[in-house]
Amino acid sequence: MHSYGMVGRFRYVQQLCLLLATSCALIYQMKLEIYEATGSWLRNFGKLRY
Repeated sequence: MHSYGMVGRFRYVQQLCLLLATSCALIYQMKLEIYEATGSWLRNFGKLRY
């Protein structure tokens, strides 16, 4: 019973870490895309101003 609880907890933590890593990767990718889009928008804005 005790060992099963430990294995279950380990699996739960493993799943949690995987979920966290996946969401971090997604957020990082989205940030990169947003950063690139913002950068090009700012460049276009700068061209319009000057």
